[in-house]
Amino acid sequence: MTGIKYKLAHKRAEQENWNITEHTQKKLLIRILEGLAIQLKGEKNEGSSKIIFKT
Repeated sequence: MTGIKYKLAHKRAEQENWNITEHTQKKLLIRILEGLAIQLKGEKNEGSSKIIFKT
């Protein structure tokens, strides 16, 4: 099993706040997911030419 993990923010034990705001985390997450969607669409297009039909 494989997977991808993205780190949007971090919080140190001695601090109460995250290093970036929730709004900035959302913008970063959107940018990451859009990039992932583009990557997956590219893989889909490359893989479509490799389909083998069995009869």
